[in-house]
Amino acid sequence: MVLAELTDPTAVTRAMDEFDRIGRDAFLGRYGFKPATSYFIERNGNRYDSKAIVGAAHSYQFPDRGPLRPNEFSGGDATVRRKLEQLGFQVVRVDDLSAPLDLILQQTLELLSNRDRVPDIADRVAELVERSAPAAIRDLLPDDADNLIVRGRSRTGTMAEVPWVAVTPESWQGSAQRGYYLVYLFAADGSAVYLSLIQGTEHVQDWPHVLPKRVLDLRRCAGDHPDLLPPIDLRSDSQRPKKYELATAYAIRYERDGVPGSEELGADLERMVDILRRVLESGLIFHEETEPVHLLLKWSAMTEPQTIELHREIAESNGAVWWGAFGNRNRSRFSATNIAQVRHQLDQEIETHAYLYRNGETWRTKLLALTAKL
Repeated sequence: MVLAELTDPTAVTRAMDEFDRIGRDAFLGRYGFKPATSYFIERNGNRYDSKAIVGAAHSYQFPDRGPLRPNEFSGGDATVRRKLEQLGFQVVRVDDLSAPLDLILQQTLELLSNRDRVPDIADRVAELVERSAPAAIRDLLPDDADNLIVRGRSRTGTMAEVPWVAVTPESWQGSAQRGYYLVYLFAADGSAVYLSLIQGTEHVQDWPHVLPKRVLDLRRCAGDHPDLLPPIDLRSDSQRPKKYELATAYAIRYERDGVPGSEELGADLERMVDILRRVLESGLIFHEETEPVHLLLKWSAMTEPQTIELHREIAESNGAVWWGAFGNRNRSRFSATNIAQVRHQLDQEIETHAYLYRNGETWRTKLLALTAKL
């Protein structure tokens, strides 16, 4: 058995030193190994592909015979892991549900970056995204976040171009199709993963215009976080990933070769949970299929310079006030289609606003009814 020949721990250490010196991609390319998906050597907080390290270590112990090739021995628990542990090295398994989130994210990205070269990639990604990642994220959630549901999706029949793991309010029954929530989005080419505050996109009509508008609503309710501003790039031209990009209000990007440790990931997740709570507490509601039409009211200062003050006084004393939409006698400034849309919204009890603007100041009020001029 070829692995039985490897007896020198120094050879393994020298292989890991080479890994550090030239980088993972170059190391795997030099020795002809694919990225590992399960077993990794841990040293000083770094992780190394176990089978590739063993193959390279053979050349350090036996320079005249060279490295072992991937088809000369098998990896796994009973072979490579056992050999490395016999030599005194710590080996971790990534698809263990107790694996830390940083390792799970890193290995998912590595798989996606090599999706054309991994025959069973769909099953491997599903294991990480749908089982391991949700378990690790639940462990990192704040203690008072038991009302959040964590679930991942990597395929619906066929493998998704952009897998994701969502953190949604319990009241939405784990749905990632409506409302707003947090989500880890994996770029299609494995270059990065984003932790995003995002809105549901599945049923939104006219999404190229509606989603950016709703992003502004999310940011208004969440507060200013200039260090978290998108854009995000999911490395895909498909419609669904493009929707995800437009629907993102805030995001944190983790590069494939720069995924931080679980402590930093946990701090980032806690921050994003706090942002999500602010939006939930604001009462913001997105209607799945209808983006409400709102009114912008204008007036003529020459007719009544104190328009704003007079209407505010009436509203404060009576609780409501009537506003008039005025225009040229022979030309409507408000189309019949828009009037019908607003009336439909009011009939469906969809909150509709009227906005008043003057000299850099803006007021918003609820629209309660529309009446036709007799």
